[in-house]
Amino acid sequence: MLPRVSSNAFADLTSGVDQVAESLRTFLNDNQLPAPGSRADKEADGEPYAGDWGAHPSRDVFATIMLASWSCADHLRALAAVLKTQGSIAALYTMTRAVAEAAVLPCYLTETTIDPLERVRRNMNCNLDGICQDLNMLRRSSLPGAQQKITRHDTQLEAIRRTGEQYGFAFKQPDQFRSAYLGAKPESTMTLIDKCAAQTGALVLRRTRCSAGSRTRNCTACPGS
Repeated sequence: MLPRVSSNAFADLTSGVDQVAESLRTFLNDNQLPAPGSRADKEADGEPYAGDWGAHPSRDVFATIMLASWSCADHLRALAAVLKTQGSIAALYTMTRAVAEAAVLPCYLTETTIDPLERVRRNMNCNLDGICQDLNMLRRSSLPGAQQKITRHDTQLEAIRRTGEQYGFAFKQPDQFRSAYLGAKPESTMTLIDKCAAQTGALVLRRTRCSAGSRTRNCTACPGS
């Protein structure tokens, strides 16, 4: 028997997005620290890459993942609220893009094919981007304390450069509005979103084929079948 199709697609989409947001929030609340024995737990054990750039660089990766994931959950709830109005087409685009941008960072940092040092490098480039963006604003500011913050940021940039070079990463100095980075130039957010979407689509296709194959006892889509 075919499932009942709703006559209100917007209501269904709103409900679905809100449920995903709530599920993500629940998941994050239940996993505020790395699980014992997990990849994140093992990579942070003893902090092998601690140095002038930070005392807990591997643990900081998990913090970045959590912050971005919470941001994604908040954007999803906002998207559901906009969908509920059944209008504001421009806002729907803005909120959907914000969701994708927040979601892709945890995917980028948790990639299973990279080693722990590469994970730290990627997260350090996220830090460099934030520092450089802040510097671009502060250097145009006349507010009290701006120079003190600039000095602190410049000191942190130098510490990241020095430690990164110790691990063999070339340091690219900030260039006007372009942020500094370690090693290979970071890919744009949109490029990362495209890659993540392609991988997700391939996974869904494999799972669909596997499900169909299992029903015919002839599944060839998944390794080991």
